[in-house]
Amino acid sequence: MFFWLIYRIYLTKVGKWRHDSELGRVKAPGRDGKETIHPHCKYEKTDSVPEYFFMDNKYQVIPVPFLDDNFAYIVVHVESKQYVLVDPADFDTVQAALEHYELSPATNAPRAILTTHKHWDHAGHNDRFVAAYPGIKIIGGPGENTLAVTKEVQDNEVVTELLDGGISIKVIHTPCHTGHHVMFLATAGEDQFMFTGDCIFQSGVGMFFEGTATQMHAILKRVTNEVSHSTSLFFGHDYGFKNICWA
Repeated sequence: MFFWLIYRIYLTKVGKWRHDSELGRVKAPGRDGKETIHPHCKYEKTDSVPEYFFMDNKYQVIPVPFLDDNFAYIVVHVESKQYVLVDPADFDTVQAALEHYELSPATNAPRAILTTHKHWDHAGHNDRFVAAYPGIKIIGGPGENTLAVTKEVQDNEVVTELLDGGISIKVIHTPCHTGHHVMFLATAGEDQFMFTGDCIFQSGVGMFFEGTATQMHAILKRVTNEVSHSTSLFFGHDYGFKNICWA
């Protein structure tokens, strides 16, 4: 009972304040007065996090780590430099990544934000992107009540107009972690890649905050049947090591 009370409070503006406080914590000055960044929160190439992934030789998928284990993503059409953002809940870090990859955010606005669900560590800075880029599309699940959402997409809906080059993005409704969580399955040529949010992780699945084990079983069965085994998965958190240790 206490857990669910805390969760309900988290969904309010108190949770958003907590999210912003956590972002400040991982960037707080150290004892030497210099800004300290959590080891996870670096978007340059490391052994565990490649700088970017290529899809169909037309698109880059760039992971942007933030907080202790979150990932946002930038999907870039290489030729035109058009890009969309996925779960960019740390405005400053994502903007720094856009500058780092020479995407010129001051003059080259994101085409859209794809938001997998309403939790603040995935949607908490949508409002800042709206303020910085008036008219930007914020895409989220049906009835999810995602912050600043401008378009709610339905299960199996295919979005095709976001980027040049023929990429299509299919919506997969995955209610369990939250009531109307969605995953985004992108197809570019013969390549597929899926942004799983907090539904599926390396060696695990997301917590059932608003769903049941029966729902998760149905999701996994659907993904197994509908999604190619060669599909690249991009998770909302770096939980792999923790999940393997727990198992």
